[in-house]
Parts: sequence; structure tokens; C-alpha cells
Amino acid sequence: MNLSPMQFNIIIQLLEYWYDASRPPFPTKKDMADRMGVTVRAIQNNIALLEKAGLIRREMRRTAAGDYDSNIYHLDGLIEKVPSLEPDFAREKDAKKALRQARSDAQLSPLRRRVRTKG
Repeated sequence: MNLSPMQFNIIIQLLEYWYDASRPPFPTKKDMADRMGVTVRAIQNNIALLEKAGLIRREMRRTAAGDYDSNIYHLDGLIEKVPSLEPDFAREKDAKKALRQARSDAQLSPLRRRVRTKG
């Protein structure tokens, strides 16, 4: 999954607005654009790409008077893809742990290094 920084930021914005798991977020594109310092058109284009990638799904929302309001954003696609990213996170975590261990071992005296590797 290759997300641009803009797309990643949009996902973060949507997650910021997601207060209740049973109620999908529905921020306006203008609010997201203002928070990110970009144009509404940039938000629209990138939301369309996120939808095409299957990470989000837009649903039109109407006011009580029947007027169009901000979209509701369903994040089911994103939620489904997160577990597939876990192996990448685990590999990264293991690599960082090995690097910390190597740095720690390099700081030990030769005598302590031998003792540590035996036990």
C-alpha cells in the first residue's frame, strides 16, 4: 500500500474525527483542507484515490431538511488492510531490537561481552 503524504494525512484526519466506533466520521472537505493547509480540490482528488484503492468509502449525507451535507466516510477497507501490514511492523520491530542489542553489546567490555554471549 503506497500512500502519498497527503493521503496519509487525510486518513489521519478522518481518524481524528472518528469518536465512536459505531458512528463513521463525517468531516467536511473544507475542514480537512483548512486543518491541512491545502485546497478543497486537493482533498477531493486524494479522497477519490483513497476510495479507488479501497481504503475508504464515501456515503452522501443529508440534513433533516434534505439538503446535502458532508460525506460520511467508512473506513472498513482501511481496517481490513491493517492486519496485512502487521508482518512489516513485526520485521521492523525485530530489526530495531537487533540494532539496539548490537549497540549495547558494542559498549560492553570484551570480558562482559563473552560472559553475556555464553549465558
